Amino acid sequence: MDMSACRSYDSAGPSGAQRQPCREYCYGTSNEGGDPTQNTDATLLPRRVAISWARILSNLGVDATTITVPSGKPPITVLIDESDVHYHILLECIRHLQHQYPQELLCPTTPDDFSALRLADLPACFSTLVNLVLDVSMAVGPPMDHSQRAASATTHVCMHAAAASSETLRSFCFALCAADSLRVAGRTRNTLCALLGSQGVYTKADVYKALLLDAVASFWRQEYTARANLVVRSPMPWSRVSIEELSAEDTTSCGMAFEAPIVALQNLPDEHSTQLNDGSHAFGALLDIPWLGAQHDGYPFCTTLSGYTEVRRRALSKGAHSFLDDAALWTSAMTFGLLEAVMRMRIPESILVVSGQHTDSGPDSGAILSGARIMQLITYWATLERADGDLSLDYGRDAMRLLRRALDALDEEHGNIEPNPRSTLSRCGMSKGMREELICTIGLSVVVPLCLMVMMIDEQWKTLPEYHYVGIFVNGQSHGWVKYTIVKGCERRMRALGWCPYVTAPFYRSRWVLMMLSILVHLQPYIKSSPEEHAHCTEDKCVLYSLTETDTYVPRHVLASCACEYVKPPLDEVFRLLSEGQIPVVTFDGYALRVLPANGNPYVAISHVWAEGMGSTTEDGLPSCVVKRIAGLAQRLLPETGAFWMDSLCVPNVASLRHRAIKLMAETYRRAAKVLVIDDHVRTHCAENKPWTENLLRIASSAWLRRVWTLQEGLLARELYFEFSDGPVDVESRIVEPQSAVLETRNGVSLSGPILRPIHFVHILAFRGGRRLPGAAPDIPIAEIVGLLSARTTTKPEDELIAIASLLPPHVKLDALLAEPDGPDLADRRMRAFLLQMYNVPALLPFGDTPRLALPGFTWAPRRLVREHDGVWRQVNESAVGTCTADGLVAQYFLAPSPVGSMQSPAARTVSVPSGSDICPRVLMVQHEPSRTAYILCSQTLDVPLDTPAVGALLFASADFSQNEPGVEVPCVAVSFLPDPPDGNDLQSDASIPASKDRPRAFKYVARWLLARHVPQVERAILENGEPTERWGELQKTWVRLT
Repeated sequence: MDMSACRSYDSAGPSGAQRQPCREYCYGTSNEGGDPTQNTDATLLPRRVAISWARILSNLGVDATTITVPSGKPPITVLIDESDVHYHILLECIRHLQHQYPQELLCPTTPDDFSALRLADLPACFSTLVNLVLDVSMAVGPPMDHSQRAASATTHVCMHAAAASSETLRSFCFALCAADSLRVAGRTRNTLCALLGSQGVYTKADVYKALLLDAVASFWRQEYTARANLVVRSPMPWSRVSIEELSAEDTTSCGMAFEAPIVALQNLPDEHSTQLNDGSHAFGALLDIPWLGAQHDGYPFCTTLSGYTEVRRRALSKGAHSFLDDAALWTSAMTFGLLEAVMRMRIPESILVVSGQHTDSGPDSGAILSGARIMQLITYWATLERADGDLSLDYGRDAMRLLRRALDALDEEHGNIEPNPRSTLSRCGMSKGMREELICTIGLSVVVPLCLMVMMIDEQWKTLPEYHYVGIFVNGQSHGWVKYTIVKGCERRMRALGWCPYVTAPFYRSRWVLMMLSILVHLQPYIKSSPEEHAHCTEDKCVLYSLTETDTYVPRHVLASCACEYVKPPLDEVFRLLSEGQIPVVTFDGYALRVLPANGNPYVAISHVWAEGMGSTTEDGLPSCVVKRIAGLAQRLLPETGAFWMDSLCVPNVASLRHRAIKLMAETYRRAAKVLVIDDHVRTHCAENKPWTENLLRIASSAWLRRVWTLQEGLLARELYFEFSDGPVDVESRIVEPQSAVLETRNGVSLSGPILRPIHFVHILAFRGGRRLPGAAPDIPIAEIVGLLSARTTTKPEDELIAIASLLPPHVKLDALLAEPDGPDLADRRMRAFLLQMYNVPALLPFGDTPRLALPGFTWAPRRLVREHDGVWRQVNESAVGTCTADGLVAQYFLAPSPVGSMQSPAARTVSVPSGSDICPRVLMVQHEPSRTAYILCSQTLDVPLDTPAVGALLFASADFSQNEPGVEVPCVAVSFLPDPPDGNDLQSDASIPASKDRPRAFKYVARWLLARHVPQVERAILENGEPTERWGELQKTWVRLT
C-alpha cells in the first residue's frame, strides 16, 4: 500500500491529541480490539488489522455498552484480514476524501450537504459502499407504508446491521446507524461537526472517517428513498413490483420450478436458411445491444425478472458491487432474463455475446449482444416442434405478463420528459445517449420481436386479456416513452447515414413503425449530390423538395452536361381538346411531339414529383432528352402506341384551361392503361433482383409517396408501375404475400398473426390490394383517405383538397372548393367549405392533435388533413356523428367539471405525463370515482396550461373510464362557456335544464388536453391512501354546440 498517501495525517487533532502513526489511519491499530499476535508472521497468515469507530462514537456521546444489537456485542472495533474487500473499499473512499479536502476541515465550511453531488461523479468505491449499506438496510425490503418511508432508513440499517456479509461492513453499518440516529433525533447536525465540536481526543484519521460517515449517510438516504418511493416497475429486486413477485407464496425466488432445455449454437437456424429469411419479414434486421459484462451463466433458471436479478444480486452482495454492476445486471435481466423466461429455455452467454463495441459513449465491456444471433434464437424458438401441452393458456398468460413487465420497466427507466435520475442506468453515471441506446436496442431487438411472436404463436393465446395489451403496444398505443426512445435511437442512426428527416418522419408516425425500423436503419439513403444535403431539413420540410421560388423553376436535363433544346406539343391541339372536355395525350418520334385524344388511344399516365426536375407546362415543354427517356419507357409499356400523358406537357398555364385539366385529372389517371411512377430514389436503389422488403421500403421512403397530388394518381391506376433501375416494374404483381403463415414449425404448424407484411411498408399498395377496378369510381371512406394522407404534403396548402377531390364523397363538389376567392386564408376557407359540404362529420374531430382553424365557428376544426390521425375520422356508431353548421359543430359529449378551481390545491403538481407526447408543464391528479381509476390530466401545450381561467369544462367522447388501459392517453377537449343568448334562454347558466340537438349548450373550443391512467401500483396507492386529487363522479351526457 502507498504509505505516502497517509503522511499528511500524522499530526495531532485540534484538541491537542498525541501524534498518531499513519498506520492507524491506513490499517487501524493492531492493539485496538484484536490479537496483535495474528500479525507476527505475514508470510504464514494474512495480516490482521483493526477497524475502530470507538473514538468517534465516544466523542458523539454514544455509549456503546447501552446499545443492544441482534448479534450481542456492538461491533465498534473489529479485527479483520487485510485482504478483506470491504476494508479496501473503505480505504479507497477515505483516500478520495483526503485528496479532495486536503486542508484542515472546519465545521462552518464543511461540505456536509452531499445532496448536491452525484454518486456517479465520485469514484466507484462510494457507490459500491452505498450499495452494500442499502442491501443491509433493505434486508427485508423497503417499508410499503407510505407514511413510514421517509424516516425508516436509519431504523432499517440498525435492525439489519448484523446481517452484513463481513465484519468490516457490519462494523461500518453499526457506526453509520449510531451516528445517523443522533442526526435523526436532532442532537447533531452531522457527524463531522459533532466530532470537531467535541472536547474528547480524536485523530485526523477520525476526522476523515466522520466525513465518510456523513457522505455515505447522505447518499444512502437519497438512494433508500428512491428505492422505497420511486422505483416501482424495475426488474431489480427492490422495486415494488419485484417485492410483490418475490413474496408470492406460489413461487421460489426464481419463479416456478421449471426444467429448461439448454440451447446450443448448432441448434440455431443457418443465416441463409428459409426459416431465417421468413423470420426477417416479421422481425426485420435486429440491432446489436451494448453488453456491460454482467455474469449471466452459473445461476438457477428463473421464470421472473425479479427472480433473475434477486438470485444474482444476492451473490453479488457478498462481495463488492457498484452502481455500474447494477446497470450491467439490469441489462442482463432485460435481455437474457427476458428471453429465457419467455422462451423457457436456458441460453448460455456464448450464444449471444460476441466481441464488438458500440458507438455511444459509456461503459464498454468490449462485447455486444449480437442482433443477428437474437434473430436466429427467436426464429429457432418460434419454429420448435411442440407438444399440445407446451402452449397452454397459462404459458401464454405468463409470457405476455413478462412482456408487459419488461415494457413497464423500460418506460420507468427512461422517465418522462426528463430522464429518470434515480433509474438503474442513470445512477451509475451512464450518459443520456448510452441510456437511450440501451433502451432503444433492447426494445427493438428483444421486446418488440417477442411481442410479435407471442401474438402469432398460438391461436388460443389470442383469447387472453393480456393479448390485447401486447397488441396495443405493437400498434403504438401504449408505453409511449418506449416507442419514443426506439424511434429516436433509430432516427439518430439514420440522420448519421444522411437520411432526410422529412422522408423518415412518416415512418415514426406509422402503426408499423416498430416493425419496420430495424430494417430501415440498415439501408443507405438516396444521396443526390452530397451526404450533407439534408443537414437543414426538418420533419416538416425537405430543402431539396421544397419549391419556394416557382417562378425561377427550371426543368433539368437527363445529364447535367446536356444542353439539348426544349420540345413542346402543338398548343392549339392541346387547347382544343381541353376546350372540348377531352384528355390530350402525346407521342414522340424522336424529333417532335404529336397530340392525340385519349379516347381510342391507350396511353401511359406519368406520375412524378416536380421537385425532381420534370415539372413544366404545355407552353414551355421539356428538354428533348427528358421527353425521349419518358417516351422510351412508355414504348416499353405500350409497344403498340407509345402514347403517354404528363402534366408537364398536357396541362397549360392558361387559367381557364388549367382548371379544365385539373377537373379531368382523376379521369386521366382512371382511364390510363398503365400509370408509371418516376422517382429518383426508386430508380436508383430498386431492382428486381433485390429483396422485395428493401424495394418496398425504398418506395415507402420515396419523394413520390410524400406528395398529396400523387395519392389519387396511385389509387386510381388500373395497373401501377414503378421505374426501377432495370426498367418499369408492376410491383403489385411481383409481391407474393403469404396468405396466412409467416413461419412454420417443424411439425408443419403455421404461425400467423397481425404482423407486418412487406406490402404494409407502402400504405397505398396495401390499400389497393383487391381494389383495382378499371373505370370504376372509388368508394373510399374518408377515414381511409385521411390515413393515406398522413405522410404527405403539398407545396401550396390550398391545393390539398383540390388534389384529392376525386376521392372525396360525391356530395363534396370540386367547383365549390375552386370557387373560394384567392387570399392568404384560402386553405382555411376551403377546409370550411369542405366540412360544410360534408355536413355529417365524426364527433371526434375536435379531439385531433393538429392545428385548428382560426375562422369564427370553426376553431374546433382541423386546418389540414395531412397531419390528422385517421382515428378521429372513424364513425363508430350513429351517436358519434356530429352536424357541421355555419355556427359550429353540434354533437353529444360527456361533460366533466373544469379543473381550474383545483389548481391551487395539492392535487396540482409539476410533473409530466407518462407517455411519449408533448411537454406537459403542469398536471392534475384526477380520480374517477365510479370506475375506481386514477389519472394524470395534462395540458398538451404551453399556450393553454391547466390553470387557464377561460376553461369552464372538459368534453369527453366516452364516460366508460374502466376500459382505459394504464398509460394509454385519452384525449379531451377543454372548452369555455358562452353566455346565455339574449332571447331569455337560461340553458347556459342553469345546468338543470336539459339540452337537445335543437337547443344545445354552447361552448368555445380552447385546447386539446390528455388524460392518462396511472400504472396499477401507483393507482392503488392513490386510491388507498387518499392522496389529494380532483374527484369526478358520473359524467353528464349532453348536446353541445362547439364553436
